Amino acid sequence: MILLGTLSYLGGFVLASQTDIPLLRAVSYVPLFSQIMLPVRLANGDVGAFGASMGLFIAMATLIGLTYLALIIYRMNILVYSDKGVFKALIATYQQLKESRQ
Repeated sequence: MILLGTLSYLGGFVLASQTDIPLLRAVSYVPLFSQIMLPVRLANGDVGAFGASMGLFIAMATLIGLTYLALIIYRMNILVYSDKGVFKALIATYQQLKESRQ
């Protein structure tokens, strides 16, 4: 996570001087990168208010989705003790989720 934050920070510096890199323009809408890169693009005039609000909307939707996913995983695994390991427990949770939806 720290490495992704550092890459976002460095990408913001690159975008401050060169705004025509398509990869960085696209990555600036990804939620882990948007909080640093989109304000830089907005300050440079490279993106308007609509683009900045779209980045904010994508980040909010991702936050809500990940919160919902964490809630489902927490609800399925609360007070479940297992010696199988983390990945096997997540697979069992996924199978329980599939069975509960049918």
